[in-house]
Amino acid sequence: TAIVLFALLAIWNEMRDLTLWRNYAISGVLIGIPSTLAIAKADLRLPHYVQWTISLALSLHYFGGSLASTDPFHLSALRLHGINGAYHTFDWWDHLTHGMGILASGMGIVYSIEVVNIRRGLGWTRWQVAGVALAAALAAGVAVELYEYGGKTFFQTIDQGGYRNTVEDLQYNLLGAAIGVGLGSWANSA
Repeated sequence: TAIVLFALLAIWNEMRDLTLWRNYAISGVLIGIPSTLAIAKADLRLPHYVQWTISLALSLHYFGGSLASTDPFHLSALRLHGINGAYHTFDWWDHLTHGMGILASGMGIVYSIEVVNIRRGLGWTRWQVAGVALAAALAAGVAVELYEYGGKTFFQTIDQGGYRNTVEDLQYNLLGAAIGVGLGSWANSA
């Protein structure tokens, strides 16, 4: 579902000459297809609640930015302005997308570790699974920050906001990881 949404956003952004968000949406498709195939090959069978949480988190990012205008002085969809749409108009949008993205990652990681734990008979406790999942979710958050830095440095994408933005992103990544791992652990124990 999410891959189809990203493809539609790429087409919509292409029609509006919104190259930056067209490219982001295409990257969602190009990352989503092999990720989905890898999950299927590993036979993880992610529960629907994890799949929907991941799709929601990614949609917040791609759709929020796609509400942008190619001209920062003109209003776009939903009366948002600027090249980053919801990110440009609402200060909290970036916090929401980081928190939700790593929350979804945390849920998926907990489930994946539980599957490996059971299949391989590792005998890890719920706390060990949660600890490893929290570390992995936080590592995913750091990878996102490196991706943002690399995009700005090597591809001249939109400046993500400097040190303050990076620290705030990491704070919301931590909050999202803690909630996601907690929810994932609770859901798997029920």
